[in-house]
Amino acid sequence: MDAQPPRDASLRNIIDKLAEFVARNGPEFEAITKQKQQNNPKFEFLYGGEFASYYQFRVAAEQAMLKQQSGLPTNALYMQQPPPTHPHYAPQQQQQQQQQQLPPIMHDNVQDSMQQQKSQHLWPPNAGVATGTGSAPTPQSANGTAMTLNLASQLDAIKMQQNTLREQIKQSEANLSAQHTALMTQKTKQIDDAMAAAQTTQLEQLANEQSIVIRDFDAVLQPIIESCTKDSISSGLWSMVQRFSKNCILYI
Repeated sequence: MDAQPPRDASLRNIIDKLAEFVARNGPEFEAITKQKQQNNPKFEFLYGGEFASYYQFRVAAEQAMLKQQSGLPTNALYMQQPPPTHPHYAPQQQQQQQQQQLPPIMHDNVQDSMQQQKSQHLWPPNAGVATGTGSAPTPQSANGTAMTLNLASQLDAIKMQQNTLREQIKQSEANLSAQHTALMTQKTKQIDDAMAAAQTTQLEQLANEQSIVIRDFDAVLQPIIESCTKDSISSGLWSMVQRFSKNCILYI
């Protein structure tokens, strides 16, 4: 294959630079150049014209050099993977430097290649990330999701605490009501016992003043209460007159 370079330094520069960019960026760059320069006689080598062999030789040479540098097989250069110097990933200053290295006639090709790759989403930064929208979640969205889940968990915990407090309040009210009832019952019993004790004390005091034995008095009075007849009452009163003093009968 005759791969003699052109004597025209300007044409040789165009071929060399185009071969370098095609080797780096893939056949899409060559297709864009063909579309843009189809009526330009300086690019006849792209259509099988003069110096086409030299152009193919330069592309193969650039591919071989890139293979040695990256350790990748030659056919991997056309795979849709972002090369280290791809314009889509290179900083803006590096893109400008690459564009300045090209002949002015090919500057539009670089811009068109970049726009086409962006529009076709070649080598997106988030390629290979399995997400619902095709892009990886940002740290801000991840933090927002974590905060939302944390707040929801705290809200559920607060609701559970409120329900627990309500149950405790109801139980406390029931306990207080039961204690109040028990205290009132105990207080009533204490009052009744105190009144009964006071009456017993007063009765014993009166009996002592009249020299009456309460037990004997009850023995005479109990049959009258049980029978409750005119005769039993009369006989009982007469018995009391005989056994107890007159003051006692008058008191009764």
